[in-house]
Amino acid sequence: MTACWQNAGYLHGMKTSFLLSLLFWGLHLNTTCAQEGLEADLIKDRLNALVHDFNALAAPGVMAAYFTGDAELLDPNGHTDQGREAIGAWFASFHLVARQHLDLKIDEVLEIRGDCAYVRARYTQQMTWYVEGTDTESKGVLITLLRKEQGAWLVLRQVWVKTGEMYKD
Repeated sequence: MTACWQNAGYLHGMKTSFLLSLLFWGLHLNTTCAQEGLEADLIKDRLNALVHDFNALAAPGVMAAYFTGDAELLDPNGHTDQGREAIGAWFASFHLVARQHLDLKIDEVLEIRGDCAYVRARYTQQMTWYVEGTDTESKGVLITLLRKEQGAWLVLRQVWVKTGEMYKD
C-alpha cells in the first residue's frame, strides 16, 4: 500500500508540475498572441496607409518611404523594380497615364517571425485612361513580405498577381 501512495504522490507531483507548466506556457502564449496581434494591426495599418497615399497621388518620395532600401516589387504585368526610389517612382507613374483608385482587402497576416512578416491581400484597381478615356478594372492577389526596421514595418518584397474574378467577396 505504501508503494501505491508513493506512486500516487509522484503522479500528483507530475500532474501539478505539468499543470503549472501548462499555465505558464499559456500565459506566455497569450502574451505572444497579444504581441503578434498588435504587430499584425501595425502591419495592416502600414499597408492601408500605403494604399491611401497612392490614391491621394502621393509623391514618389512618400511612396518610397514604405519600402526597404533593398526592396523588390513584381507588378501584375511581370515588370520588376528594385530599390526604394525605383519603386516609389513606379507607384507615382501610374497617375501620369490614368486616374487610379486602388482598393485593398487584407485577408490575413500569415506569419510574424521576429522582424519579418508575410501578408496576403486582394486588390481591385480601377483606372480611367487619359488618352483613350476608357475605364478598366484589374483584380488580383497581393503577397507582401515586410521587415521591421527601426520600429517601422517596411515592404521588402511585394508580388502583385492578376486573378480576374477568381477571388470574389
